Amino acid sequence: MITSAQIRGARAMLNMKQADLAKAADISAAALNSIERGKAIPRTSTWVSIRRALEEAGVEFIPENGGGAGVRLRNADHTHSREPPTGDPKGALADIQTLVRVALRSSDPVVVRRDLELILTITEEALKVKAGQ
Repeated sequence: MITSAQIRGARAMLNMKQADLAKAADISAAALNSIERGKAIPRTSTWVSIRRALEEAGVEFIPENGGGAGVRLRNADHTHSREPPTGDPKGALADIQTLVRVALRSSDPVVVRRDLELILTITEEALKVKAGQ
């Protein structure tokens, strides 16, 4: 079971808004807000939906192991930010490969669409840089 603090931490790491997570987890924004504030105890299926959405977006939950439960980015190059990963054109291929891997693992059409849009943006920016040289 993940905690409310882990949910808030994961969203912060991913630069993900509550509304985006609520949509990805197929719950209301008000319900997510209550869960994050510790005001509501959701059903197990809701916890699973939230966890799945966050994991598909790129985080990994760390279980209680004597050092405390936590959350970390599974891949630091992949965030939920609407801004594409930055870097030189040589790094564009690595960014695209990362996004493709995440999109292929995802069963969430929102995640897949977001990653495909980022791939398109990265490709366009790399082509602009190349054309300017």
